Amino acid sequence: MLGLPVGALMIGSVGRLDPVKGFSYLLEAAASLIPEYPNLLLAVAGTGPSHRDLLNDAERLGISNHVRWLGFCSDVNTVYDALDLFVLPSLRDALPYALIEAMAHELPAIGTSVGGIPEIIEDQETGLLVPPRQVADLARALRLLLASPERRIRMGGAARARVLKHFCEADCVRKTIQLYRAMVRY
Repeated sequence: MLGLPVGALMIGSVGRLDPVKGFSYLLEAAASLIPEYPNLLLAVAGTGPSHRDLLNDAERLGISNHVRWLGFCSDVNTVYDALDLFVLPSLRDALPYALIEAMAHELPAIGTSVGGIPEIIEDQETGLLVPPRQVADLARALRLLLASPERRIRMGGAARARVLKHFCEADCVRKTIQLYRAMVRY
């Protein structure tokens, strides 16, 4: 459906193509891994003002044939289903819903240690946390998960369990109502 090749090792992300999302760092990290993983493919779903710059970055890095720009996807579930792991290289982010969705799809996640991302990813359990803007750290985290399908499966299962336990819609609504009620009492 997405036109992605069968048998590729798929890393991907979903989000607005904007400098704050850090996709340029993901491109650089992927470029450093392609000699080691020639079947590596990066799939990015989303649109935004950085699209042209990111296309140029991929061209400059010589990895255009390893990147699929999926654009706007009305059903991101098909994207998540195609991935082996999810990456969110944001420079800042509040509570990224795409990360929660990816983890609900049993995807291990690599995210930056900014905003609410560390509240979602349990480092070394459901995925890996890296500092923002650090291409070498991001590449190391990617290499660690790419090298071990067993680790990806274990972390993916733990990721789904974490989402079901802590980020279900009904629980979030209940906790928000409890918080509002507690605030009204003061």
